[in-house]
Amino acid sequence: MASGKLSEALTSEERRQLAEFNSCLYGYMKFEDLDTCPQKALIQKGIAHYETVINDKMKAAGVVPSSCMGIDSAKRLEVQKKVNVDPNIYCHLGHLHLLLEDFPKALSAYQKFHNIQTDYWKNSAFLYGLGMVYFHFNAYKCEGARVPGTLEEGLYPEYHLE
Repeated sequence: MASGKLSEALTSEERRQLAEFNSCLYGYMKFEDLDTCPQKALIQKGIAHYETVINDKMKAAGVVPSSCMGIDSAKRLEVQKKVNVDPNIYCHLGHLHLLLEDFPKALSAYQKFHNIQTDYWKNSAFLYGLGMVYFHFNAYKCEGARVPGTLEEGLYPEYHLE
């Protein structure tokens, strides 16, 4: 789909509805129910919209989206900052993937947000969503050990110890 067509297909009402979806709804939305299927279609439409926006911005910056696959993480971060995509797009993209239980894509979007946004720790929905993705992948330590990094920050932001 062309980006112009896709932007026209996403109405202001759909944008408003999409803005209400975040990681805090994870576990509460079940898409097997018939009455929530329109929400699933809207989330999928929102994901397609955000991916098109990101690809368009990459092309405008002179970066071919497929060329970022084989480079190391330092160069990839440099490219992401050069492209100048609003970090909140990556965060919301992570929320939408999480709601659809597409955990690898949610993790990827959350990591991009984390790398670009300097004050990521102020976004509690991001920390919760990232924590749910870590939990899904069992990326935490149990048995009295400290929960690493951002998961701990999300669970106990006022008690975060360096």
